[in-house]
Order: sequence, then C-alpha cells, then structure tokens
Amino acid sequence: MMKQIKQFALAIGVAGTLVAASVAQATPVSFNISAVTLWPGSSYGVDTNEAIGTHLGMIFTPASIAPISFELSPASDTYTFKVSTLAFSEPDSHGGIRTSETDNLDVTAVLTFVSPVNAPQTLSASGVASTGSVSDSATDYTLTWGALTGIEFGTGGSFDITFNTIRFSKAGSADLSATITLRELPTEFMVTSLGSPVNGTVPEPASLALVGVALAGLAFSRRSKGQAVHNG
Repeated sequence: MMKQIKQFALAIGVAGTLVAASVAQATPVSFNISAVTLWPGSSYGVDTNEAIGTHLGMIFTPASIAPISFELSPASDTYTFKVSTLAFSEPDSHGGIRTSETDNLDVTAVLTFVSPVNAPQTLSASGVASTGSVSDSATDYTLTWGALTGIEFGTGGSFDITFNTIRFSKAGSADLSATITLRELPTEFMVTSLGSPVNGTVPEPASLALVGVALAGLAFSRRSKGQAVHNG
C-alpha cells in the first residue's frame, strides 16, 4: 500500500511538471503615445463683461506630456496618466452661470498612438453647466467622457481608453486623467515555454492543479491495472 501511495505522489509530480511546461506566458504589450490634444468647445474661457457673459469660466491647461511609453500585461492591467488641469473660476456676479454660458461645452480629446496601433484615437465628452449661483453646494458643472472600448490590435488583442468624470460645485481645480486598460492579449504575445504561439488565456492555477491530479490518477490507474494483470 505504501509503495502505491509513493507511486501516486510521483505521478502527480510528473503530471504537474508536464502541465507547467505547457503554461502560456504573456509577453508585455508596449504602448507608445506621442501626443494628447484637447479641443474645448467655444463657450469655455473668461468673459471681460459678466453682465453679457457668453463664456463659462473654465481654463484647460494641458499637462507637460512628453511621449508616453509603458507596458501592460496580463489582461486587465491598467496605466493612468495626467492629461490636463481644469480650473473652474466662474464668478458669482450677475446671477452666476447665465443661460448664454451653458451651450457649446463639449470637449474632444485626441490621443496619437504609435503602438500597439498606429492611429489617433478620439474621445468625446459632454459638458453640462447649471444656471444660477456658484456659491452654493449644488453641482455647477460636469464633464462626462464617453469611453473607447475594444480597440483592436494584432491578432485578437484589444484595449480600452477611459477618462475620469470632472465635477465642480465651487471654484477650484481638478486633474483630467486617461486610463488605458488591456482587455485581451493578441495571440502572437502568448507563447509556451517551448516558444510556440498559443491561442487563449493563461490557465488558472486551480485548473492546472485539477489537470495535474487527473493525469496523475490516470497514470496510477494504468500502473495498478498492470500490476493486477501480472499478479493474476
């Protein structure tokens, strides 16, 4: 009996080694962004005469963005970087935010990618300003961005781009940031330990354990069967 237990343990070890040898390893995906450009709507700015104001007191200051380079792996890995600083300074004089200051507040952002895609990616945001006083606690301005999802690259690879929502209930500043999320690794970035490409995701440790036990059980069963035939 003890000999059979040892043989079973040995079979588990061998099976585990074989499974581990075939586990797919992920090569990091390189991301390179050469520039980020913001295009605020025509109603942003500073009015020289608030009595006839037509601009919402908001200034967009671009971040000092040199070429941005980073790597992501595995799938669901993220990277966040600052795009701009928004300074909200709408005065409360002449009724605060006027109706004439609440249109044309959308914003467009263009990210110029060099890799893993060589094409600009454009996101749009909807800016909403509430008329009236800016001295109370109510939200005066909100900038909500739409996400870009499932941007494809390579064979089966994809990533998402999202910007954070900006809200102001009084004068102040806030950072606008972009987040890149790797959704799927392309097939050519998944290789086995032997260097051959594979298609699919890296197996979970629990799955590997189950496969190892199954292979070990099979080996043990065959050996026991062979012994039974020999003894018979």
